[in-house]
Amino acid sequence: MIAGVALLATGIVLPVTPAGATVSSPGPDYNTSDYRYTDKPPAAAAAARIFSVYIVDDEFDAAERERIGLALQQWNHVLNGYVRFDIYSLSGAPSAETLTQLYRSGAWIVTKVDSYHDIARDPKKLAVTSGIKNRNGGFVYVIGDRFGRPDLTAVMLHELGHVLGAVHDENGHLMRASYNHYGFVCIDHNAVALVAAAQRLPLNQLNWCFGPGLNDGRPHDP
Repeated sequence: MIAGVALLATGIVLPVTPAGATVSSPGPDYNTSDYRYTDKPPAAAAAARIFSVYIVDDEFDAAERERIGLALQQWNHVLNGYVRFDIYSLSGAPSAETLTQLYRSGAWIVTKVDSYHDIARDPKKLAVTSGIKNRNGGFVYVIGDRFGRPDLTAVMLHELGHVLGAVHDENGHLMRASYNHYGFVCIDHNAVALVAAAQRLPLNQLNWCFGPGLNDGRPHDP
């Protein structure tokens, strides 16, 4: 039987450290919600595949960094030890050389732009994930003037799905091409299945969200 873990609370504070120091994340807090995650035993023998995520610290305030951290924590719970996001901070205004070195090392860089940036040419996009196919590393551009802070966690959940190799999927919820506040509330089964295929992970050992409108409202095995 699959136990249900309540959806992660928006009040989580994930500390962000200076570049070069790994964050030691405390266990996440949970709250009561209509949407809940399964809670399968973690993969004890699995050697986690690490995705390093660097946040350009000065471009996001503390509340925004908290919401990005919440998205990363939810994905870490879903990935259940097979893959893990580690989060770092880039303080100040990092040079182009620094960003290039991080990118070439396989890191992902989360940065904020506005609608005038070249990457924001499509007026429907709230964020853009840019990388090279079949190669780790790239940029997540948050188009900050197109949505409010309360939607940042949901937008990041979607973009991190792309970082992990998921494509758009109109049959699911989180990975639909068009943003929907209610559909992007958490990481649904379809999104997890896309990532499991892209990363070659055992789907039945990962977690996902269930609740009203998701998977008929019930947890289930694939």
